[in-house]
Amino acid sequence: MIIQKVFIPYIMMEWMLIYNNYDDECPDFENILEGLYQAGYTAYEPHKRGPVIRKNLKNIWDNMLWVHKNARKIPLSNTSFEYLMTASNGVSTLIKGGEKRRR
Repeated sequence: MIIQKVFIPYIMMEWMLIYNNYDDECPDFENILEGLYQAGYTAYEPHKRGPVIRKNLKNIWDNMLWVHKNARKIPLSNTSFEYLMTASNGVSTLIKGGEKRRR
């Protein structure tokens, strides 16, 4: 078997599923974190468009973007954005410009 290394500059994860160990597919959360950091990745919150410090990764996030230290830097738009997130309990939260507001 031939093993070939592949550079993966960006990884988008449904972080809520990882953190909550959905269907028992990620039972070792701390090991996953350590592996990503040792491989040279940094976590970014895609809606606020900024890095997330390690201690905050244990908060509930929807998605998480992991960027490798050698990844090409991509300029992000500074235009405002808005979207509606609805939790399983039916409560909707309006996200506008990176700030959460209950609706």
